[in-house]
Amino acid sequence: MKKNFIVFIILSVALLFSCQPQKENDEIKDEIKEDIKASYHVNHQSLSRMDYETIYLMCKSFLEEFYAATVYNKTMDLSPYILNNNLCIYTNKKIEKASVSRYSQFSALYGVNSIDWKNIDSNIVYIKIVTEVRNSEIGGFGESHQFIIQNIDGQLFIIDWYSPGKGNSAWLDDIARGQIGKIEDPSVWDNDIWVRNIFLKADIIKDDDL
Repeated sequence: MKKNFIVFIILSVALLFSCQPQKENDEIKDEIKEDIKASYHVNHQSLSRMDYETIYLMCKSFLEEFYAATVYNKTMDLSPYILNNNLCIYTNKKIEKASVSRYSQFSALYGVNSIDWKNIDSNIVYIKIVTEVRNSEIGGFGESHQFIIQNIDGQLFIIDWYSPGKGNSAWLDDIARGQIGKIEDPSVWDNDIWVRNIFLKADIIKDDDL
């Protein structure tokens, strides 16, 4: 009798767990994406070399979400990373163009190529990130990304982003912005004339829209 009772308890527990709704893979991916999405703060109003790790982690998180958006054809919430609306519009176009080549699976490695602290007194830092993207279809490719980062009221934001070279990310930059050795103007996306020219080249606006 005792043995039968134990078997009954085991079967009841198993049935209870089997009746719980199982989450789909897409739901799990979305939850993971929400978990890693966070704004990046520093504990002061000015930047210092002690903020190196936070700056790198923000750029790495941004690129992880960017590549995921291009590979899985997902929208990307840019609000934790970018304030400037013009840069947001251009970045979404960059995601769209980079999404032409999608892969079933991918992984990426990230590293810092260089960092320039010369404008640190203005709360601005330049950093260059190199990536190695691997996928099952073509083996992989390497890309680099230049960022200008600014501390705005204790929160880090990307105020310019440029991808040199011939990779997926660089395709739109090559057409719209041309070959740039190093991005250096932190206010370039506030220049209406410059932005209008870039948007025309990127096919974001037409001549008729002017």
